[in-house]
Amino acid sequence: MEGQLNTLKLYRDPSMVDTRNATVVFIRLIFLRIGNIDTLNEKYEAEAYVEATWFDKSFHPEVQGSAIDYNPKVHWNPELVIDNNVGELKQEIFYTVIQHPEEQSSEICEHRTMKGTFWEKLELQHFPVDVQDLSISITTKHSSSEVVLKQDESRLSSINRLAFGGQQS
Repeated sequence: MEGQLNTLKLYRDPSMVDTRNATVVFIRLIFLRIGNIDTLNEKYEAEAYVEATWFDKSFHPEVQGSAIDYNPKVHWNPELVIDNNVGELKQEIFYTVIQHPEEQSSEICEHRTMKGTFWEKLELQHFPVDVQDLSISITTKHSSSEVVLKQDESRLSSINRLAFGGQQS
């Protein structure tokens, strides 16, 4: 089965939102590995990496040693949710902060590696050589007036094509 990967679905339409009061969060997604694609049950296994970046003028980091102290439970966070995972999603999340003193803001980046099973509507037209879109749907717990999710145009989403087996290519 041939596969085409639609790397990112963002569930916030920027044209429908007044971004003056909303925090814009730039997202990029990298598919690290695609595992079994179950066409009958419309799901697939994958490992992926997500970067979410936003600017925060109210975050004034405390420097402790060489690390900047950012705590997502204390400081503002977009509270991203992976919307189309099925079952348990194994994730590791960490944060980096870049200070921009000239703009009096901080650039905060959430790095998320995940492994799990994801649901995708698979429309079989020419089985077994169909081309299918596979996606990871990302949304937020915040309202659309608070957060706008946009694809990061400066750091593009991608696919690690070297990790594909014959079945997935």
